[in-house]
Amino acid sequence: MRYENEIERDDRRRVVWEFNWDDEVEIVSHPGIEGLYFTSPPWHHQGMFMATTQQLLAWKTRGPDCHFHKIERREGYHTERISGALDLYDVDYCNVTQLLPLDSLDDFLIHHLPNLNNKRSPSKVISTRDLHKMRIWKIQDIDLDATIYTDENGAYNGIKMFFDERQKDHSMHFDLNDYNQYVKRGGKLTDDQVKYWK
Repeated sequence: MRYENEIERDDRRRVVWEFNWDDEVEIVSHPGIEGLYFTSPPWHHQGMFMATTQQLLAWKTRGPDCHFHKIERREGYHTERISGALDLYDVDYCNVTQLLPLDSLDDFLIHHLPNLNNKRSPSKVISTRDLHKMRIWKIQDIDLDATIYTDENGAYNGIKMFFDERQKDHSMHFDLNDYNQYVKRGGKLTDDQVKYWK
């Protein structure tokens, strides 16, 4: 998923602009992957995708009208639609569901360097922070005891915060108590924090 920085803003926040997001993410309920992935909203602009060799071969004959290996020239609002990048997710052509990992979407974000496209669709823009919150709410809604940023041993492996001053009297007086409690919970927000950030 591509993101850009809003360079006109002082905080230069990261935003995703290629989709029309609802108030919450839509979880994929396919057997075997329940609660692990969500899917992007329909009618989106898609500049890229990743696929295995087996998937590419399967899309040659996928219904209802995929034939992904053959370029078809027809009317379209953008070159990507005609070339197939959008047809991949269109129910009238390939009807493939885009899977986005609920707990590790950050690993699939790619910076779109121009930082200009978000200005063309301001109504679609969502910050990566707000998208992150939507994912966390959904994870905790599915499993109240879920930890978010933990490794295979259950140890927290998210963002690290620490004091790095050699002279303690030069340190700024930040209270890391909330952060330390957050780490102990494995990246899980409290009910009060979920309500506050919602």
